[in-house]
Amino acid sequence: SLDASEASQLSVGRVTNVYWQGQANGSLLLGTDSTIDLGTAAAPATLNIGWNESTGNSGYSQYLNYSSATGLLDASEGTLTAELSELNVGRTAGRGTASGTLIMGDGTTINTVEANIGMGSTTEGGATGTLSLVDSFTGSFKATTANLANGLFDFANNTLKIGGSGAIVTATFNLAGGLLTGNTVDLDSGGSFNYTG
Repeated sequence: SLDASEASQLSVGRVTNVYWQGQANGSLLLGTDSTIDLGTAAAPATLNIGWNESTGNSGYSQYLNYSSATGLLDASEGTLTAELSELNVGRTAGRGTASGTLIMGDGTTINTVEANIGMGSTTEGGATGTLSLVDSFTGSFKATTANLANGLFDFANNTLKIGGSGAIVTATFNLAGGLLTGNTVDLDSGGSFNYTG
């Protein structure tokens, strides 16, 4: 078990903004009896999966930014409870590449102000993200705003509610690129779906 309820941030596969060749490849797989508690409603945390903060270059035109961050959080088993201000699944700050994957099982409860999937385009390729939920999901995913720019948001045979209430809910869904796939999308009154891809 990991009690990170007082932590402000948890990162799986993160490159900090140091030089231009940083590499990170992190994986966190929850076992059947594993438990992670991250953040609280009063003090929400940030969860980063594949987060490249690099913004610089080598200073030589023939050398671009080769930094790369890859992260996997597999919560298809175990229990993950997260109260977040921000969920980042594959994100760059301006240079290099990032790839993030979050697999949500029935023991997953995520409540976040903002969910960012595959955010950040760069000269070197940018970010890609994958957020997948299991079939017949009995956990909870709630986001005030969900942003999908590059990658995959797969809610399987479940229903994604935009506005309203349910197991998988966001008030606003911004689709700038990538693939949104699953059984049913319900756009309820008060919900907002914006497509700019």
